[in-house]
Amino acid sequence: MDYREFDTETLNQMLLHRIGEIELQGLVDSNFRLCHSLKEHSGLFFFLELIPVFRNDVFMVLNEMLKAIEQPTVDFVAMYSHCIKLKGSSACFGACRISEASSRLCKAIDDMSKDQ
Repeated sequence: MDYREFDTETLNQMLLHRIGEIELQGLVDSNFRLCHSLKEHSGLFFFLELIPVFRNDVFMVLNEMLKAIEQPTVDFVAMYSHCIKLKGSSACFGACRISEASSRLCKAIDDMSKDQ
């Protein structure tokens, strides 16, 4: 499909429809739609620019967590801090599955640090 054929309003409606589909699948929550709505105040491309920023932040935090877990002695405080960053950014962005997984991971890290 050649999206260049469509006007801005049609493209926006198509995007909102797709957002609705991924909300129904439980991949994102209402905060994702809220992030999309911020484009009215922050410029047309704000939402599109926000997606790679979020993705890069997630990869950065996951890489830091991987480095921490590969150490001979796991620093549970650092791991918990990384997990909280991931949970916060994903909750703000509306990536509810990542946020839920981060919550479970935070609990597991907390439990492991108490066992040590």
